[in-house]
Amino acid sequence: MSRKKNGKAEVEAKVNMYFEKLKELESRVSLQEKQAAKNVVVDVPVIQKMVEDLEAEDDDVVEVNSKASGADGDLHERHLY
Repeated sequence: MSRKKNGKAEVEAKVNMYFEKLKELESRVSLQEKQAAKNVVVDVPVIQKMVEDLEAEDDDVVEVNSKASGADGDLHERHLY
């Protein structure tokens, strides 16, 4: 019978150890999730600003290309006359 008790005690000790490790893991995951949420809060405005800057640059390029195309078209028309 003492063998059974020792075996049961060992199993209970291992189960308790696994529960403790699980709690530690849950705590670490929770901290990582909180940190990730903070990063998202910081990253979203930064990414939005980058997109706005890129869109503004894209608009500038389109405007410059339109002016260049218009000037090129005017130049071709002058050569035709």
